[in-house]
Amino acid sequence: MAASVHNTGRLLLYFFSLLNQGMAHIARKLELTVNGSSSMQKVDLSRMLSLSS
Repeated sequence: MAASVHNTGRLLLYFFSLLNQGMAHIARKLELTVNGSSSMQKVDLSRMLSLSS
């Protein structure tokens, strides 16, 4: 029983470390995307606003 609990804890730690790495990777990609396309997004937003009004 103790061994299975230990293995479950290790699996959870592994899973959470993977999750944290994934989230950090996604956050970096989002940051790059936002920084890279912020000027394009502003143009798109103004165009959409003028179309909707």
